[in-house]
Amino acid sequence: MEPCKKQWKGSYENSRQYNSKWEKEFSWLTKGSHGDAYCKNCQCTVASKHSNIKQHERSEKHKRKAPAQNQKMLDVISKPGEPKISDDVKSAELQLAAAMACHCSISAIDHLGEIIVKYGQGSTIGNIKIHRTKCANLIKNVLSPSLKEVVISNFKNKKYCIIVDEFTDVSTYKHLCILVRFFSDQLNAVSTFFLALVYVHEATAENIFNLIEEEIKKCNQTLENCLGFASDGASTMIGCNNSVGKDKGRITYVHTSKICVSFFSPLYSKCCRKITIEHCISSL
Repeated sequence: MEPCKKQWKGSYENSRQYNSKWEKEFSWLTKGSHGDAYCKNCQCTVASKHSNIKQHERSEKHKRKAPAQNQKMLDVISKPGEPKISDDVKSAELQLAAAMACHCSISAIDHLGEIIVKYGQGSTIGNIKIHRTKCANLIKNVLSPSLKEVVISNFKNKKYCIIVDEFTDVSTYKHLCILVRFFSDQLNAVSTFFLALVYVHEATAENIFNLIEEEIKKCNQTLENCLGFASDGASTMIGCNNSVGKDKGRITYVHTSKICVSFFSPLYSKCCRKITIEHCISSL
């Protein structure tokens, strides 16, 4: 009778299955390739039994392995040998990126950044590390979203005008530049703000109108507050029939205008007659 009891108990112990709920109690535990419990710290299998797992946790082997594993992960995360970037350095890098976006080519920061670091040693700007890649990412991922939030907050519930222009870049992709003009409480003046640059997959009046409407809705605005529309003289933009400026079904503009270069040509011609060659040369 005794041998039968031992045989039954052995088969019962071997038939125990791994319980995934144990992983909540033991973070170092996972399921092994053969269905047994597996210790990630000690890299060994443990019998699929709760008491055996607790016993393994109290073992000297596991205690030696666990602190070493935690310390290794901490070293990788913290990197104490690497100096932390101060807020002043971050602010300086952001201001440099903003200056590049406003006044010159982004590639100029490669040379300018090296000069600042060389002659700014011992000061805050001597610790900056910025080149064209970092500068472009700061403009795209930090400055642009932040400034757009400011525009959206001022743009909300205001009467406004839309200025758009479609162009094709060197890669033959069409894009639509959208500007909005409204009274800014922050600047206390009527100002024009860049809103979006969107890809145009189909240059039809219907599609361009939908792109404009989509960007306006993203800013928590409505087309009902739009008072004016300005664009070039293309038929899809300002034509008499089925154009963006004449979409009377969904929006009525108080004023619609087109930007035409030929309109300014006679004006430029008359102005040039009043200016002498000597004055032009001295102004160069």
